[in-house]
Amino acid sequence: MTCPKKSASRLSTQSKHFIDTIKMIAYRAETAMAQTLREKMARYDDARSLLRAVYRSEIDLLPNAKNKTLTVRLHPLANQSSDDAVRHLCAEPQPYRATLSRHRAAPRLRIGLIA
Repeated sequence: MTCPKKSASRLSTQSKHFIDTIKMIAYRAETAMAQTLREKMARYDDARSLLRAVYRSEIDLLPNAKNKTLTVRLHPLANQSSDDAVRHLCAEPQPYRATLSRHRAAPRLRIGLIA
């Protein structure tokens, strides 16, 4: 019995660089969040574990078209100290600004954290 040949698909060099750039940006953002969390955590090494727990936790997405906001409500975590650390993370000033540009007339989207 022969196995069907799997065609290996390779990313173009340009696509690979783009994906690597996205990974680098995500890692730097996670590192910055971990540093902020460490300010409120008793054990230094727990910050990335807490971030993984946040990434896996359930959320509610509450869009508000009138105010042009999207509220992301995080459900309670395993313990009060984790919730307090995440509140500290959300209280940090977050001067984010993003632009949606699928269409020429795309409206600007402001992204920020509301604690």
